[in-house]
Amino acid sequence: MPAFSINEIIEMAVQIERNGYAFYNEAAKRKDLDDDSRKLITWLRDAELDHEKTFLRLRDEVDNMVDIGTRLGMNFVIAGTITKRGSTISTSYKIASVAGRGVIHKGQFTSSGEADLIHHVEKMSEDVIAVIRRSAR
Repeated sequence: MPAFSINEIIEMAVQIERNGYAFYNEAAKRKDLDDDSRKLITWLRDAELDHEKTFLRLRDEVDNMVDIGTRLGMNFVIAGTITKRGSTISTSYKIASVAGRGVIHKGQFTSSGEADLIHHVEKMSEDVIAVIRRSAR
């Protein structure tokens, strides 16, 4: 089975959404549809646009990571988010290869308080180092 880059997967997903939009757009033009069917088809068509926008944002995010890494002369870029709700801390991160122009690793974890967060960050650090070492070979 061939391996696909994140960007290739995103481009395939965008094309699938565009094909879906075209299908529903043509289906909505049918004269034999009742109002409820036309509303459903139109809703499905519009949902395809939302999905396409989501995939394009993902692609742009990866492109931005790679561009920043290129400007800084880096081989890899790490980006992520941390969200806190009460004592629950949710963290997600990505590692992008500048040369490969794509995400090579994603991770996420949920911590119960700051002490648990420290444990998870230590584990994340180990994972990041291992991924970069494997990719640098």
